[in-house]
Amino acid sequence: MSTSSATIAADSTDRVGEAIEKHHLSKRGAFNYTYRDVWGPREDAMANPWSPNNSDGVILLRLAENNLLHEEVADFITNQLSVLPSNHLTYSTGPRGSWRLRKAVAEFLTDEFHSREPITLDDIFITPGLTSAIDAITWSICDDGDGILIPRPFYNGFNIDILHRSNARVVGVTYHDIEGYTSLNDVFRPDMNRKALQSAFEKATQEGTKIRALMISNPHNPLGRCYPPETLEEFVSFCSKHNLHFISDEIYAKSVFDNPAMANPTPFVSTLALDMHKIIDPKHLHVLYGASKDFCANGLRLGCIYSKNKGLLGAISSISPFSWSPHILQDVWAAMLEDRTWTRHMMQRKTRLMAADYRTITSFLKQNNIGFYPILYETEDLGWFWITFTVGEEALKEGLARILKALQDFKAWARKIRCTGEHPVCSKCSSKNRECSYSIQKAAGRPRTRQQSGLGRDGRSRRRRAIELVPSPESLLDLSQDASELVSEPPSSVHETPGSQDNGSESLSVVSGAHHGVPPFLADLESYMHAQPQECSGLMPSLPLGTLNSSECIQPCACLSILYLLLNRIGSEAELVVPNDLSFLRNTVETTMDVLDCTKCPLRFLSVLQNATILGILCVCIAESYVRFVRTIDSKAQAAVEKKESLLISLGSFEGSPSYPDQSKVGTNPAAILVEVSPDQWKSLMHNAVKAEICSVGGHREKCFMHFIERLEERQTDWHRRPLAPDCPPTYQSACTSVDELPLCLTIIKAARKVLDQIEHILQ
Repeated sequence: MSTSSATIAADSTDRVGEAIEKHHLSKRGAFNYTYRDVWGPREDAMANPWSPNNSDGVILLRLAENNLLHEEVADFITNQLSVLPSNHLTYSTGPRGSWRLRKAVAEFLTDEFHSREPITLDDIFITPGLTSAIDAITWSICDDGDGILIPRPFYNGFNIDILHRSNARVVGVTYHDIEGYTSLNDVFRPDMNRKALQSAFEKATQEGTKIRALMISNPHNPLGRCYPPETLEEFVSFCSKHNLHFISDEIYAKSVFDNPAMANPTPFVSTLALDMHKIIDPKHLHVLYGASKDFCANGLRLGCIYSKNKGLLGAISSISPFSWSPHILQDVWAAMLEDRTWTRHMMQRKTRLMAADYRTITSFLKQNNIGFYPILYETEDLGWFWITFTVGEEALKEGLARILKALQDFKAWARKIRCTGEHPVCSKCSSKNRECSYSIQKAAGRPRTRQQSGLGRDGRSRRRRAIELVPSPESLLDLSQDASELVSEPPSSVHETPGSQDNGSESLSVVSGAHHGVPPFLADLESYMHAQPQECSGLMPSLPLGTLNSSECIQPCACLSILYLLLNRIGSEAELVVPNDLSFLRNTVETTMDVLDCTKCPLRFLSVLQNATILGILCVCIAESYVRFVRTIDSKAQAAVEKKESLLISLGSFEGSPSYPDQSKVGTNPAAILVEVSPDQWKSLMHNAVKAEICSVGGHREKCFMHFIERLEERQTDWHRRPLAPDCPPTYQSACTSVDELPLCLTIIKAARKVLDQIEHILQ
């Protein structure tokens, strides 16, 4: 298969091109349809909600909805709803919002948020939810490519709000690399934020991104804590120093409940309650609020912007006819805000129910020995799973039962279950003539005791730098921006809470190459032999899958574990260094090549399914890293042009081709000479280096990234032509044999090719 850019562009893998042709769309429309339609795939799930009368319905524990008082809110709306033709059947006061609602919001914010300055209806702009509010503000203050700082971790919907229409950038403010950082407690410290914000601002500026604003969520989403006043003042001071807008999303202001897991929690204090006008120009301070969370009414699609900036409100007004909330719905929320007795009673009842559901879910997790953080202090890494517990007691218990069953089925934490005979994990399996689910190559029996010692035979410590087997905060598959939704917990790993019984287990080391030994944790998996990557045969097994049995699988492989470690490693590279990290990417490709050649994974259905899916996702990650690498090259060259500086390039090999690891002679180091070149020359040389790594150069095609993509594609295509494995679950059989839809593994490979289209100009 050709790897030229022309072939790639013409190939059916160009999903955007297919969308343009099939649906007659513009490029931006096709791109959004292909990669940014986040609600389309959810439609079927949303249309089939669970209820006691619909036991097969879907329970959404991932959406930030509060369903606890839907009946009470619905009754209030029914009693208040009335149609006033002059207000509701005309354009009335226009898209800025009904005067009634703007006045009600102004009074509510003044009283309930303890505003230091008087708020009038002229300071309020009504929007159809905060997604629309953030989009409108971004469109009004940012040009294409401008950035908005947001402290990590943050609500992933901000990517949609800021990117999808306005084409601005979310610039995450990270803390883990700031001196003095110990845990996410530090995210709320003013001094830590001062350093983290300055670091993020300088880094973005160096990369050519113009920062226009800082946005926070207070109370914090997803950490569930409130910022202290001194930190809010630090945020505002930073914005004033750099002439930035400050945006405070306070949509959860009235959803703070008593939590026994927190001692002396910081109460909610609105930005409006502080004397900020002495620190920042009032025109640069904006507060957002809405009906969705506090009033249990996501579907009303009502939010508001507070701002003293008449120019900003005018700019938003110019585009507001495209997203105009009906005045009849606006007056429904106005009625709620005006009835303070009902509102306060509703808020108090809501927070009591939230506390009760919190106790329900934490009791369930403790009872089933599932590690969790009552409040996520300790890490800003991804891989943790959000569970919304405000769905009602019955739905919550049913949803948790489904989660428990899924974990049991996939054995993600089976080693922590006390066997009752229902799950074949101990000696009871043998008495019932069941195959042990821990291992297909050993007789059933009680798992081995985990090694607790941190010392090897030579007395030296074997404990190494601990890592999480989860993706890092950078993106994994969203082709347009950061995303993290496609890679979940590896089946062999469970997050532990500090102080849990197993937190003395061995630390893990990163696999840095295909033959650097076995990660220590593989030996700790009960009933498993020391797993090793298999020698490369270059061929899929010729034996039909239906003729295999467990006795033929002598030893499991380490492929899945290695792939998860590689995902963690490549995801942790928040910033790629030019040109050094080309070696890192090359080593990653070589390691995945070895996994691709494994002859053990394809012997069982679930193993090859996970192998193929994770390989595909890793393939996308590598492609995305090459794209980031090229962008870093371009940014560095542009910065040098603007500064009228030359750049240095190191010539380290004079053999006419890149120096691959297997060419180096033991005990010798290649000579290196620094050469001063112009930014354009440096940029061209770096582009050629990336092209060589992706498309090959000289006689090293077998090492290039495109060769890996082709081989993976060929392997998966061949696998789907084979007979179904005997252990293929019925739910997967139709997907494996369907000729109407492209299998998931091949769809992911297409996505990897599509990512490379972004740097098509250097691959020609």
